[in-house]
Amino acid sequence: MASDILKMTAVDVALPSPPAGVALAGFLPVRHWNGTGDELKASLLRIDREDGSMLVIVAMDTLFLDHEFQTRLQERLGSGVILVLVASHTHFAPALARSARSLGGVDDGYFEAILGRVAHAIQSGAGRIPATIGHFTIPTDLTVNRRREGLIVDYSALRRGRLSLRKGISLAVNPGGIVDSNLRCISLRDDDGRPVACIWSLAAHAAFTDAYNALSADFPGRVRALLKERFGPDFVSLYLPGLAGSAIPNIASKPFRQMTGRERVFRILPFHHAIQPMAPAGYEAWSRRVATLIAEPLPSLDCEPVEGMSAHHGVRRSDPVFRDSERQGLALDLNIIRLGKTMEIITSNGELLGEWKPLLDQLAGDGGMRMVSGYAAGACLYVPPASEIRRGGYEVDRFRAAFGLNGNFVEGIDTHVITAFEQLLAEA
Repeated sequence: MASDILKMTAVDVALPSPPAGVALAGFLPVRHWNGTGDELKASLLRIDREDGSMLVIVAMDTLFLDHEFQTRLQERLGSGVILVLVASHTHFAPALARSARSLGGVDDGYFEAILGRVAHAIQSGAGRIPATIGHFTIPTDLTVNRRREGLIVDYSALRRGRLSLRKGISLAVNPGGIVDSNLRCISLRDDDGRPVACIWSLAAHAAFTDAYNALSADFPGRVRALLKERFGPDFVSLYLPGLAGSAIPNIASKPFRQMTGRERVFRILPFHHAIQPMAPAGYEAWSRRVATLIAEPLPSLDCEPVEGMSAHHGVRRSDPVFRDSERQGLALDLNIIRLGKTMEIITSNGELLGEWKPLLDQLAGDGGMRMVSGYAAGACLYVPPASEIRRGGYEVDRFRAAFGLNGNFVEGIDTHVITAFEQLLAEA
């Protein structure tokens, strides 16, 4: 449904500190917080519309958001508020998705505190008020595919005296693999032309900060901090991870001399392909490159007035893409937000692989900017296209046990996904 915009409000919300020793979601075996690290945030853009409804985009520092979290937050806000929730997918924050509890259990007190903090921020309406809006897209070399095909030794079997050498897909850098390497950004400025907020997307896993047991928003948080240094402490940065299911930051690994003993062993093992630990200095430099690419166009970008611009929102649920023995069919829940005639944001739950890009690029558009992102609220799972399901690998097979899933992807998954996208766009 479309309606003219009366006002936009952008605000950062500091998330409450979790209890000591809380589980951090994202890796197995599950880690626990050591009391150190950075502040986590939720960043939101509230759009008040002429029809009396409120459309709110929330980008949150956490691994996943699921149906329960969305439902509980919606209950606090009422039916007049339309929520579009997206997780940054940082692997260094407490879990908020009970449906993915295998990756880290949810602390009830923290869960309730987050709901209260975010609901209050949405209802208060306090924050920066953008007056104009624009967008840009920049091709980059900042991301790389992480699905490498090659010969693999099963070292677990080798320790039991059995040699297993097979061809397969490893979690390792694949420079020739498909990624969505574009940096996309929506810029919001005030009446005086000063940047006050942005929504940006770059497809990469937020899983490589050098602080295994600490709280961290990972690179989205570092970019956020750098943008605040540039534009002031009230600048709001909403990060959408895009098609990041098979993409990581394109950063050189640690020099061999800086690696731990364990890291060195994994580096030299034959037929053991893995993502190498990234150099902290390289990670900082990479984050600064991202922040610079976002910041430089913002002050001079062509923008149009927010007030009176049409804001459309639509939803579509796909046919099931995965059939689980306990939860039956898991589907994609799609949202579209269209701002004016040239800006579209489409979100989906699940970790959509970069290999969806050639298929999604064929969808009809009007020549404006289309930002497509996974990691929205809904069922938690990887979502590979059929071409990758045939190849196997972590994002197809091995993730299932870690995510607490027991089932299979459906036949015709490409048709189910693309049809849902087409129907969403047709209604918009």
